[in-house]
Order: sequence, then structure tokens, then C-alpha cells
Amino acid sequence: MNEYSYVFGKGAGKRDARPAFALMVDAVIISTAAFSGCVTKPVYGVGGGESDWRINYKDQHADNPGGSVTHPQWVLDALESKPVIFVVHQTGCASCQPQADRMNEIANRYANKIIFYDLDLATSGQYNQGQSCVVYDPNGGKTGIALTGMVTKVKDVSGNVVVGWHAWEGGLMGEDEVNTWIKDAISHYKINS
Repeated sequence: MNEYSYVFGKGAGKRDARPAFALMVDAVIISTAAFSGCVTKPVYGVGGGESDWRINYKDQHADNPGGSVTHPQWVLDALESKPVIFVVHQTGCASCQPQADRMNEIANRYANKIIFYDLDLATSGQYNQGQSCVVYDPNGGKTGIALTGMVTKVKDVSGNVVVGWHAWEGGLMGEDEVNTWIKDAISHYKINS
């Protein structure tokens, strides 16, 4: 088979009319694109559901149903260069430490693609930043910790680039799910920057 090659996948076993060299060039282009940091399509869309990037609070929010979010200035400043990921917790809080540890570990893997804030309310220099993250409480009312959030650039229904966010409080989110949300934040950011 020095002149033609078989097609793999759909239509497998059929001959491709292109010379083998052209197929090899295609394979190199596809491989290069896959590993060169190309933007992948985001998994999560923009909306008001539990698995959406939010622009406004969801309609069931205790404090501001359907209302807009006033993002902390330090988040907006950081968002100028990369997506923002944070975890708010407190030293000595047995239930939130596993989430803080997991977020630190995972965030280290994405250090060149995100800005990560580990906000320990027991640390004087981080208390105000941690408290300002209450705006990202997904349910409103009394905020539980650990509060974990991601902020990125998304498009609204009119196609305008706006700040989108997703957050959850308490509970240890699975590593795969956290990775998916971080990759999604990066994808939305690259598409909308």
C-alpha cells in the first residue's frame, strides 16, 4: 500500500484517493492542533441552571433572585489576564479543608492558565477578599464554606462578552468535575478574550 491508504473509523476499509503522503500531512496537522493549546469547545453553557455559567443570580437566590452580581474589583482586575479560580475556607474547619487541599493541588496543574486564590478566612490579609466572594454564593442566605468559585469571560444571549461565574459551597466536588470546570473556564476565556 505505498500509493494509497485505508481510511480508519467511519468508512473503514475503503480506499482514500489521496496519496499516503497527503494523509500523513493531515495526521501531523491534526496532531499539532490537538497538542498546541487549541481552544476546545466549552462543556457548560451560559444560563441559570445548576450546571451553567451564570451572569446573574438564579431565580431561586435567597438575597437577589435573578439579579445582577457586583463583582469584586480584585476579581475583575485579575480577570484581565486569566480566568479566576478561588476557594474560601478557614484553618481549623475540618469539613472545608479537603476541598481547599484539592483545589490547591488541582490549581497547581493549571498555574500558567489561571489565577488561583486560596483565601483562608483565618489569615488576616485574606479575610476581606474571602468575604467579598460571598457575592458568588450560588444560593444566597448564609454562606457556607468551603466556597469554591470560577470566574471567566462568557457571551450573553446578545453575543456581548461579559463576566460569567460558577460556584458551589461546602462538599467535596470530584476531581474530574473540578478539572472539567477549570478547562471550561479556560476555553470560555480564550474564545472571548
